[in-house]
Amino acid sequence: MGRIIDTELNNELRQVMGADYPRLVQAWMDDARGRMVGLRTALDQQRRALIQQQAHALKGSSANLGASEVLVLCSELEVAAVEAPLPSLAARLELLSQALERAGAELG
Repeated sequence: MGRIIDTELNNELRQVMGADYPRLVQAWMDDARGRMVGLRTALDQQRRALIQQQAHALKGSSANLGASEVLVLCSELEVAAVEAPLPSLAARLELLSQALERAGAELG
């Protein structure tokens, strides 16, 4: 996998946000964790369209923060959700969960 964080974009965001930056990161992590619950539920219910929607939303917020690895994995999941076997989607969710933790550690 490539970079965990787009440091150039993230550094710009840190400068713009100033003292509010930690709250932004925390809000992103809270949202991301909620989306992971939604993704797992959608997978359990075999709701491919919902997997796509959740992945798309997480992709957007991750792009805004510079969470590159999460963005790439969300893009891949969004495409795979169309017809990939469900077990492979479960494996992708696990990779995404790990990437979120790495990004959170780097951003925090």
